[in-house]
This record gives sequence, structure tokens and C-alpha cells, in this order.
Amino acid sequence: MDNIIIDRPYSQIELQDKRNQLYKNLNLSTKKVYHQKTNYFYLVKLNGKKEKEMIEKNSLDVGNCSVTWKLLKTPKEHKTTITNLINNYMDNFYNEPSQLTPYLVTLENKFYTWLYQDKIS
Repeated sequence: MDNIIIDRPYSQIELQDKRNQLYKNLNLSTKKVYHQKTNYFYLVKLNGKKEKEMIEKNSLDVGNCSVTWKLLKTPKEHKTTITNLINNYMDNFYNEPSQLTPYLVTLENKFYTWLYQDKIS
């Protein structure tokens, strides 16, 4: 994750466009679920079961933690890499970043690709 090569400058608009494309491709909502038991949070699927439950219950802590479940299903040889990915995401996105960087956009992309598409990069 730390070996991101920045080959040119990126504008905030361009980085936001990349982020919006990720949200569109993975059908992500702008709503985050926060699991107090695990201290994990993540964007839920747009119009998905968790988003509907969050609205219904007016709560940010609903259902089981998808990050924990997915981590349990991750092959042993990838656990360290994925744990680092999760921790980096949690550290960098607890509060919305005031300014995007190529690193943050790539980090978010890797996190949600792993969480929702079962791809480890």
C-alpha cells in the first residue's frame, strides 16, 4: 500500500471524480455504519439491507460487522496485508479527509474492493 507511485499532480476535482466512480461502481451509499463492538466502520451499499435498517432504527450500529466477517474469511497468507489495509483505512477515514490525496483515494478503493468484491490487491 505504501508503494503508490504518483506520476503526476492530481487536482481535488480529479481525485473526487475517482472516488465518485468507486462509489458508483460498487453501489456505495454515503452512509457509514459504525460497529462499537469491533470499532470498525464502513460505507454500506446504497439501498441495501444495512442502509434500510439504519434508517428504520435511526442508528449507525446495525447488523453484524462485515469487516470482521470478511477478515475471518480472508486466507491466512493475506491476513497481515488485509489487517494493515483495514487499520490504514480506519485511521485515515474516521473523519472525512479535508483534502484528498492519491494515497487516500487508492486506500479507499483497495479497502472497498476487498470488502465488497473479494479482491485482494
